Amino acid sequence: MIRRFRSFLDREFSGYPESQQLSDLKEELTAVLMDKYNEGLKEGLGELDAYSQAVNSMADLRVQYKEQMDALQFTKTEVVKKTGNLFVSSLWYFLGLTIVFLVLQLLVFKGQNKPVWLIWPFGALVYVIAFLLYVNFNAKLSKGNITKTLTIYGVSVISALIIFLALGFFADLWHPAWLMMLVGIAVACILNGVLTVSNKIAKIVLIAAGGILCAVIIHLGLLFIFKISEGWLIYLLIAFAALAGLSFLLTKKKK
Repeated sequence: MIRRFRSFLDREFSGYPESQQLSDLKEELTAVLMDKYNEGLKEGLGELDAYSQAVNSMADLRVQYKEQMDALQFTKTEVVKKTGNLFVSSLWYFLGLTIVFLVLQLLVFKGQNKPVWLIWPFGALVYVIAFLLYVNFNAKLSKGNITKTLTIYGVSVISALIIFLALGFFADLWHPAWLMMLVGIAVACILNGVLTVSNKIAKIVLIAAGGILCAVIIHLGLLFIFKISEGWLIYLLIAFAALAGLSFLLTKKKK
């Protein structure tokens, strides 16, 4: 269990610069979380519930250890350096994008009616995804969950949009390629529920919403792509699986 808490804290502090002070603070917080976990076990909670209770206490620990956490943030010099690196990297990226566009336009597809201009929206979308990932990696702990949530939704939806546009322009599959947008939202809900939300009810709601949306996608995919009208049966299978899972959990708790 101590490994799970260490992994949890590594994710929570992923935006902080490495230092001995950070290592010491994480070790101290690991011990605190283990104590809360053991307290939960003594109260009669199961391992999963005790772990969730300990993790949920992190909100109070952020307040309690605020001064130590603030002292671990990037200095002004480090922020300026990272901003400068990002600016230079962005210039090189768009310069490379321009070179690729010119090579395709003037040398590869010269005189041909090809949608070479698509390299600009696709390139911009890739840049946005990379930027969101960069911001997420360097996010402060106090805003970490917000940034992670925005990153997950941004990357998922933008990736789905890229696939949708690619299928539309290059394969003329505007329909049913629009289903990719639903896939992006479903993936975002599930990943957000699994990776960022600590509240058990909110986690269940997000994962359930993503699962239901996946069922809708499967149903529509079977209908549009394979012309199978009986795809609605997937909803019955999901309802059966949900009832079976609920029964299993209730039986397990009684034991």
